[in-house]
Amino acid sequence: MAQNEWENQDNANDGPAGLRKAFKKQQEELKQLREQLSGTLERERKFSVNEALATRGLDPRVAKFYPSDQGTDSESVDKWVEENKELFGGRHIQDGEGSVEKSSLTDAEIRGYQMQQDIASYDRAVQQDLETRLKQAESADEVMALLKTYAPPSM
Repeated sequence: MAQNEWENQDNANDGPAGLRKAFKKQQEELKQLREQLSGTLERERKFSVNEALATRGLDPRVAKFYPSDQGTDSESVDKWVEENKELFGGRHIQDGEGSVEKSSLTDAEIRGYQMQQDIASYDRAVQQDLETRLKQAESADEVMALLKTYAPPSM
């Protein structure tokens, strides 16, 4: 006489108690996965808003004031920035080609920004020139003489 598997009383997973236990376990796993998903979505939203504001010339720290009920798409961010531009002083510098976008910047601020761009360009040119000359140097004495010409003056 073969015993039916449904009649086995030793199997702890059978019956309503086993189902309740499995259901509770699944609910806990589901809760944990939902928490992970919400954390991931929150980080992704924060990153998107920071990036969108930075591309518009605003400090990414402004993102903490961005409403959580608004979307992170370009149109929503543009609309919010436009509505609140007076809070940011209306200052916007476009970094694309080193040009300054029309804004409320004073002439002195525009000249200062242009001076920073000129200094950065000069530094890059000097660095490239030094690198080229170092590659062309054939002896250690030439390298040392070259480094002395580019060294800051000593006091």
